[in-house]
Amino acid sequence: MKARPGNRACDRTKGKSDFLDEFDARRIPKTYRLPRTGVIGLLIRAKKKVKIESLKRGLANL
Repeated sequence: MKARPGNRACDRTKGKSDFLDEFDARRIPKTYRLPRTGVIGLLIRAKKKVKIESLKRGLANL
């Protein structure tokens, strides 16, 4: 997926860190009619499934 100018996107060819362009992150699930979950939603789900010990610590690390 190509990055829009001015946005950091996943670019593995240049050895940069992985970033996801927020525009693409919202567009792709909409295209395939998939539910979208934000970072906080993922942290809550991880806490409920006992994948993380502390939701407070997870939020503080954002």
